[in-house]
Amino acid sequence: MKKQTVGNIVIALTGILLLGSAVAKLAHIRNVEMQMAAMGFGDNKLLFIGVLELGSAALFLLSLTRSFGLFLVSSYLGGAIATHVQHDKPILVPSILLLVIWLGVWLRHREAFWSFRSRNEADARAVDAAMLRKHSEARP
Repeated sequence: MKKQTVGNIVIALTGILLLGSAVAKLAHIRNVEMQMAAMGFGDNKLLFIGVLELGSAALFLLSLTRSFGLFLVSSYLGGAIATHVQHDKPILVPSILLLVIWLGVWLRHREAFWSFRSRNEADARAVDAAMLRKHSEARP
């Protein structure tokens, strides 16, 4: 199976997981309400968190807005991790979810990690691109 296909599957599964979590918050599932209220997110705050998660997940799932969605999902999960730390709760679940999301993006969109390439590799790619442009311009 190609890396891009695996990346698409991981992105879809994690996006669906986030959508399900958002729906549980918006549907006021009793267990979710109690857990969120224990961390200080009751009533209107819970609605806001649910809408924020739903919007972030939707933008992440759409390929046209994936980079912005990734930014929002990362920020959302970073806030979840900070909240867990503040309330002495385990950070494993939001941390693993964030890691898997970034793994899916790495598999599907390698270009998103352009700044992590070595200088020599980036220079070589720039030279290759310039040579291709020059070659295509020389053609009649």
